[in-house]
Amino acid sequence: MRARGIAWRRMVWVWLPAVVLCFANVGLYVWQSGWTGGRYASVHNDFQRLHARAAQLQRLHDKARRERQDVAALNSGLNNLYGEVFGSLRARLTGILREVGAATQDAGLRPDRFAYDATTDKKLGLVQLGIRFTVTGSYDQIRQMLQALQKSPQFLTVDHLNIAGEEGTTSTQLQIAVHVSTYLAEADQALLQRLTGGIEEKERSDGQD
Repeated sequence: MRARGIAWRRMVWVWLPAVVLCFANVGLYVWQSGWTGGRYASVHNDFQRLHARAAQLQRLHDKARRERQDVAALNSGLNNLYGEVFGSLRARLTGILREVGAATQDAGLRPDRFAYDATTDKKLGLVQLGIRFTVTGSYDQIRQMLQALQKSPQFLTVDHLNIAGEEGTTSTQLQIAVHVSTYLAEADQALLQRLTGGIEEKERSDGQD
């Protein structure tokens, strides 16, 4: 046993470098493994952040696309409203007068001569055409006429009513002055001046009386 121990010590220059090299390799492997694992974790975290950011950008892109579609649909609806609902004075005048005439005649009323006025709404870019007339009839007749005007497909609005009965009598007849208006996208100025008796068209904007 003693001879073996002496031989082991005598051969230390042979086995010691091998042992040191082995431990160095083990240490290097452990260090590289730890560095690689940390690097992998860092890269993985960066990838997750980029993936989340990409998903957020995609959601924003989809939202912007939907908003553009909504704006396009709104513009299309406004163009339809301006072009088909409001339209031009020349295209709608006959229909407007027909609706007013039908509303009064169906109620058994006879309107007097129509008078017209016009106002430009600068904010909306529309012309408000007003029609004034007077009728005489019972309460039920007047209510029927007003309901028909408000349901008109010509987008008519009853703006003003001035009601006066026959004082000192028991008559149920009412005489009312009616002002009905509608909006126009376009109005031929020559036609508009003929309707309003050549009176210069008024302009109206927000903040002005």
